[in-house]
Amino acid sequence: MKSLLKKLIPKAVLSAYHLFLVSLAVFWYGHPSRELRVIGVTGTKGKSTTCFFIAKILKEAGYRVALSSTALFALGEREWLNPYKMTMLGRFVLQRFIREAVRARCDYLVLEVSSEGILQHRNRGIEFDVAVFTNLSPEHLEAHGSFEEYRRAKGELFKSLGYPATKLLSHLVTKLLSRLVMKSLSRTNERIKERKNRKTSVVNIDDRNAEYFLQFLAERKNGFTLDQTKILQATSYKLQAITRASSVSMDNLGSSFRIENTDFHLNILGKFNIYNALAAITVAQGEGIELAVSSRALDKITTVPGRVEFIDCGRPWRVIVDYAHEPRSLEAIFETVKKLLPRRIIHVFGPTGGGRDSANRIKLGEISVRNADITIITTDDPYDDDPLELVKLPIAGAKNTGIDLENRLFVVLDRREAIRKSLSLAEAGDLVLITGKGSEQAMIIKGKKIPWDDRTIVREEFKKEADQTSQRYSRS
Repeated sequence: MKSLLKKLIPKAVLSAYHLFLVSLAVFWYGHPSRELRVIGVTGTKGKSTTCFFIAKILKEAGYRVALSSTALFALGEREWLNPYKMTMLGRFVLQRFIREAVRARCDYLVLEVSSEGILQHRNRGIEFDVAVFTNLSPEHLEAHGSFEEYRRAKGELFKSLGYPATKLLSHLVTKLLSRLVMKSLSRTNERIKERKNRKTSVVNIDDRNAEYFLQFLAERKNGFTLDQTKILQATSYKLQAITRASSVSMDNLGSSFRIENTDFHLNILGKFNIYNALAAITVAQGEGIELAVSSRALDKITTVPGRVEFIDCGRPWRVIVDYAHEPRSLEAIFETVKKLLPRRIIHVFGPTGGGRDSANRIKLGEISVRNADITIITTDDPYDDDPLELVKLPIAGAKNTGIDLENRLFVVLDRREAIRKSLSLAEAGDLVLITGKGSEQAMIIKGKKIPWDDRTIVREEFKKEADQTSQRYSRS
């Protein structure tokens, strides 16, 4: 019914409706973002991990931090997984969360910003002080109509930095009202108040879309790169600073690199995570945080929920759960896990329903079969779609490769059964890779939100197997 109404109601009317709701929510909760320094992170891949890295560095520097991302939330010392199956919360829920961050005396809010959230104006009324761009590749094109519109939506975050005079006026008005009514601003960290009206953009200049995001006004424009030649482009990009990682090395334990005279080590796999770390380090430098603090914070991180997350199984093979759900991210995770030199890769994934990125389904099937030794296609979030129909395109993609699929391709629609099959096929030295949902806490089937967590399912299946083995031995 909801999707039908969206098709019937003109887009202009829907947009006005969303704008009205967000305006009401911002007014109701008293423009809480004005009382924090707000860092927004957008892009196609790496948003959640970048947000996580930024939050950890800020905490290491002694700040109180609120975090809202696809993976998890945080308020001060409290952290919990995101149960909502959305990147940006609904207008009232998001504004209430920001108000709670103020009450918790947080100095910073780190917010993952999605293009779909921007389409629904959820970013409106949030006064961003730092905008971060990770990378861009085609995704959610059904919602946006074209890649250009998708990019334009992402650009709205950066566009919001370009009105310092208006933001300064609103900040002064809020400060006056707060002193008269709430006196909440008097509790804000003095260092944060000094920076509140300094607007900074942080851009991955190795991405081909960097110039688009650097066109927007900002008081400071900072970039990050792994490419020495990009340093020469600093003048044309009008960048104030560029953070470059050198001496990069990667192994099956993580990666190491150097920035200026400071060494960094990540305990998380993947070249893409070096980029995520660079984004976070560049943000921290812009906030006056020393490189040594960033290095110390990143070295303490052992995992990000549902992002290249190893599941301890006590078996002679390994299991990784990852959020990769679009072609570029799936290729990146395969490139990463191959460095572990597994005997075989057993891949479990499923196409998402609800009209989401149907154009990618064929590519996902192709990528999986070309990179995995065994592919198991299953259900992801079918929404109101028939899972049997959803799997047809990735199966077609697998067949397009011309690879003999006998004993290499399986279709198991029940996701638990698919995971169980992958574990039953695994042998010593193998790697089971389960992608698409990461640490998501639910699956949407026929309009119902079913509690779900791939990581929990894996642990339950291992426990079930262990219990059955124990029972067999006890009987004998």
